[in-house]
Amino acid sequence: MAFLNLGSNLRHAVRSLRRSPGHTTVGLLTLGLGIGLSIASFCLIDSLVLRHLPYPQSEELVCIFRTARQFNIFLHSPASFLALREGTRSFADFSICRVFGLDLVRDGAPAEWVGSCAVSGNFFDLIRMQPERGRGFTAADEQSGAPLVVVITHRMWQQRFGGDPAILGRFLRLSRQSYEIVGVLPAAFEVPAFWGDVELFYPFQLHPAYRTMRDNRWLEIVARPKPGVTRAAAQAELDLLAARLAQEYPQDYAGDGFEIRDIRTAYWSTPSRVVTGLMIGLSALLLLATCINLAVLQFVRCLAQRHDLAVRAALGASRWQEMAPVVCESLLLALGGGLLGLLVASWANVVLGRYVLFSSALALEIPLGARALGVATALALLAGLGLGLLPSFLAARTRPIEALNEAGHTATESPSDGRIRRTLVVAEVAIALTLFCTAAVFATACSTLTRRERGWNTDHVFHAVVFLPWEPYGRDLATFRKFCAQLPRDLAALPGVAHAALSDVSPLWGFIKQTGIVVEGRPPPEPGSEPLTCFSFVSPEYFATLEAPLRQGRAFDDGDRDDRPRVVIVNRALAEAFWPGRDPIGQHLRLTAETDFAEVVGVAGDLDYAFGYEKQATSFQVYFPLTQRRPQSHHCVMLLRTRDDPAGYLERVRRVVARHDPDLALIQTGTVPALLRQNNRFFDMVAGNLVVFAGIALFIAALGIYGVISNLAALRLRSLAIRAALGAAYGDLMRLILGHGLRLVGTGLLLGAAVTIGLVHVLVSRIPGMSFPGLWMVVIGLVVLGAIGLLACWLPAHRAARVDPLVVLRGE
Repeated sequence: MAFLNLGSNLRHAVRSLRRSPGHTTVGLLTLGLGIGLSIASFCLIDSLVLRHLPYPQSEELVCIFRTARQFNIFLHSPASFLALREGTRSFADFSICRVFGLDLVRDGAPAEWVGSCAVSGNFFDLIRMQPERGRGFTAADEQSGAPLVVVITHRMWQQRFGGDPAILGRFLRLSRQSYEIVGVLPAAFEVPAFWGDVELFYPFQLHPAYRTMRDNRWLEIVARPKPGVTRAAAQAELDLLAARLAQEYPQDYAGDGFEIRDIRTAYWSTPSRVVTGLMIGLSALLLLATCINLAVLQFVRCLAQRHDLAVRAALGASRWQEMAPVVCESLLLALGGGLLGLLVASWANVVLGRYVLFSSALALEIPLGARALGVATALALLAGLGLGLLPSFLAARTRPIEALNEAGHTATESPSDGRIRRTLVVAEVAIALTLFCTAAVFATACSTLTRRERGWNTDHVFHAVVFLPWEPYGRDLATFRKFCAQLPRDLAALPGVAHAALSDVSPLWGFIKQTGIVVEGRPPPEPGSEPLTCFSFVSPEYFATLEAPLRQGRAFDDGDRDDRPRVVIVNRALAEAFWPGRDPIGQHLRLTAETDFAEVVGVAGDLDYAFGYEKQATSFQVYFPLTQRRPQSHHCVMLLRTRDDPAGYLERVRRVVARHDPDLALIQTGTVPALLRQNNRFFDMVAGNLVVFAGIALFIAALGIYGVISNLAALRLRSLAIRAALGAAYGDLMRLILGHGLRLVGTGLLLGAAVTIGLVHVLVSRIPGMSFPGLWMVVIGLVVLGAIGLLACWLPAHRAARVDPLVVLRGE
């Protein structure tokens, strides 16, 4: 066996690579880029999805989602949480796990927003990790009226308190209440890819009224099934509980259900999954194109060495002894490319991490760990074996007498070898077109995302959010209404502000609040089958601020108070669906959870939220006046329409809010276009990756086509010289060589176009919120890659067609 003489084969491979510096350099660079970008893609997905949380048996943790007819949503009511905890036996325990924001005020400094998570008293027992200092929570901490306590993260302890060893027992002023620090979590607890910018945890206190609070849903639930309980058995028990709740409380639970999801992937939306899969799939295609290109080049080298292989075979060498030097050469090339790929991946991980932000100061760290090293090793070995075994096997199967006849220039490439090499080149061209067109389509869609038609004007709008705590805004309705009435007036009075408005739902992130509606005068629907609508609470200047003029009726005004009849504004889609051909003004409707009808006083256009990729579960929209109704949400969104650049309004808005309440911190601040760009960073990063993939694919496709046509011209050089000597013109020789190359390019382009159209169709169907360009982008890709292929064919054809017949035939 040849591999027994490994040292000799390796030395021969090193000498061979040193004698061909161009081939070696191209092979190392292309393999390094292909393997490196594939590793970087794996590391990103590993950090975001695949890696388990660093807690004991974290793979057992699940999230319980609420499902409601046409859509899935993770939020539950307090009564639902208690029903799950008390009415199931498949789970060891449940915990609330809801990320909120609290306003931190200390040392007279302006209020700061702190990422906070409300959990149950058993939370740290559930995840099986306790604080490294102090204690966790207990069941007593979640009882109504218990002393307020928090457990802070290791990052907060170090960054905000300088690692003070006397941190335990200190008090924090959070949203007007004093919390005692009772514990500090270990650094290993923190997983920014899962928790985001959470700095502290506090127990969610279960007030007695929560047991009957079924219509107000704002809680997330995490659970751990009991040992031995299968996912199917646990889901079956949840289905039975949902059916029982729907029967007992049809007004609140009709059509609702529960769904178990893996904790790491539970909150990934369909567009994020599709885009992530797209990046991984196309990085794998890039690596495949790299390997195909090098396999073709290796095949050319093996054909050039057929005379040496034939001499070995004639002297009695076995097939494996003939192939061993080429395989060793390919393995060395692939291992060198793998090492270079690790360098590329480490650099790419730093770049990718900058585009995955959890806050302005917290980015994703993408480590190049043991699993990435394992992936790099596996890819290098697979690439090396593929690069070495196939070309050497094809070259070594030539019979010695045929190869030895090459000295007389009578041998040519065998038909089967030619078919295999042509197939590889066609695949290379198809992959290059797929990468180029997909990258162009996705990048174009991302660039137009911030400019799509939404029914309102995103220019010159400043956006900010404050979190209104329960004390006093939730408990005291008069304080809440005074705040909502006076704040927009003061904001509108700022120089340069044309309009100012408040809302409980941001028009940037989506109409996430959805419920059923009942229309007066229509047959009452069965509980759980009511038409679904999005709803929000807005101040009078809301539509003027968005520059979304009403199509009929009037806007809200200060006369729409709680002592006046209830009013509502609906969008055009709802009005046309329920009152076709009739005047919707004066009609009445109500939410399913309410009993009082509201009069329709206006019809707005169909608004689309600025940032989002998924299709809404309903096109219906309903707006209620903040001056008349109090929303369940504690978020207060501020929107300012400015006459000049809104980027400089942050401090002015902060001062106005501080005059009303100095304990309120501003979050999600900035202009609407800037916030859209910030939240589109992940998709922009993917688009940038795909553009890099496409550029590399175009290069290696051109290299592969050039190598094949050059080799074909070399094999036909004698026949071309004879034709030229007999009077064949330059154009005749060019058509002979170009025709072969262009047929390969054309076939690859047709296959690549078909694959690209299929991928774009998937993107359009799975990410309906993005506007993807049509087939014209595929046509551009065909033209670009066709031009590159033509040039790659023309250069070697031109050189071969201009050969001097006397020089070629002198040896005959």
